[in-house]
Amino acid sequence: MIEYGILLGSIAACVAADLYDITKTVAGIKKGVGVEGSAVINFFTRTNKPSFLQLLVVNMFVPIVPMALPGLILSHNVAVEAFSIVGMLIGVYTHVHGGLDWKALIGGANPNTIDTQWWEKIL
Repeated sequence: MIEYGILLGSIAACVAADLYDITKTVAGIKKGVGVEGSAVINFFTRTNKPSFLQLLVVNMFVPIVPMALPGLILSHNVAVEAFSIVGMLIGVYTHVHGGLDWKALIGGANPNTIDTQWWEKIL
């Protein structure tokens, strides 16, 4: 049962990180410092300047729901829950870094020059 609580917490953290990323993305696009570079988002929204709602819908139905749903439905299977938890934690990592990259762009910095750790380069 504790795994289910961890799963719910990781889903909440992933959604919060996604909202952070989306707000920074929309702010950066409005400021004109960049455009959305994700091919998946551009394919589904048909633009490289998606709105907040477009980003929210794509991010919920492409990575978050498919990763979270198996763990929620098959909560009796620890392996499936672990898969979902790991997927959500990877989502937290990628959305936080996406938001930080947009924050750097908005601030006038080049996000490619931000020093990354060795383990971040693997991901």
